[in-house]
Amino acid sequence: MFIEFRRHSWRDSSGHLTVQGQKLCHLIRSSLHPPYSLYVSSPKDRCIETLSAFGFGVDIKEPAFGLISDDRLGNYNDEIRRIQEEMKCPLLEAYFILPETLAIFKDWAKQTVDAFWEFVHRQPDSARILIISHGGTIEPLTLYLTQSVFKLETIGGSLRECEGVGFIIENQRIVSWEVYRISKWVYEEACHG
Repeated sequence: MFIEFRRHSWRDSSGHLTVQGQKLCHLIRSSLHPPYSLYVSSPKDRCIETLSAFGFGVDIKEPAFGLISDDRLGNYNDEIRRIQEEMKCPLLEAYFILPETLAIFKDWAKQTVDAFWEFVHRQPDSARILIISHGGTIEPLTLYLTQSVFKLETIGGSLRECEGVGFIIENQRIVSWEVYRISKWVYEEACHG
């Protein structure tokens, strides 16, 4: 079985893809790994629209691959903003720096991993699945699934838009995995080209 996760593309404040986000999807489509037998999306519009901009329809909207939802994160907003400003780092990296929020992400990753394996068990061994999800979802899931050190550096930092991770699964276990990065010039082309 092959499962490829990709982060959604650029969105506007209403949660829909921007023109640049749609262009980014068209530019990186050739870096995807078809053929796929199943197309899965987080229920969020930006994920569904990313799948569509890649040229595919949604077979399943899967809430398990949605955004982290933990009210406890709100207790740390001020501290996270401060870390983000001081360290000049992406939001997810700030969450991973603060021990209290890192613990929340670890707890959430364990729950998501359980949902991931339940999803995998329902699929045929020959399945090739593309899943569109979120930054902050794919990274903790990957770190937990691969039993890696729970640090973003393990996977080269947080994922940017349309980046992702692929997993090869045999006999209900991950036998290999790879992070899919996009070069800076592709982002520049999507913005300015």
